Amino acid sequence: MYNVCIGGINSSSFFDRQRVQDEALRMGLVEARVVYVVMDGGIWLWNIFDDRFKQWAIGTLDFYHAMRPWIGSFHEPFVPESVA
Repeated sequence: MYNVCIGGINSSSFFDRQRVQDEALRMGLVEARVVYVVMDGGIWLWNIFDDRFKQWAIGTLDFYHAMRPWIGSFHEPFVPESVA
């Protein structure tokens, strides 16, 4: 099993389609039995996934962004009125 995480605080132009695909191919994308691509909800990320990886990988929304609507609804009842 081979786990890789590529991330950073960069502009979307840093993660251009060809750069991301080249890195994935270098890491063995085509030879892997199963590939998961975990992303936040950025449309530009999902566009790259659809364009370059959909045939090889399963795209998944990351846990933090998937849970944000739930976290807010659980957190609000516990916020003191003086803070709200």
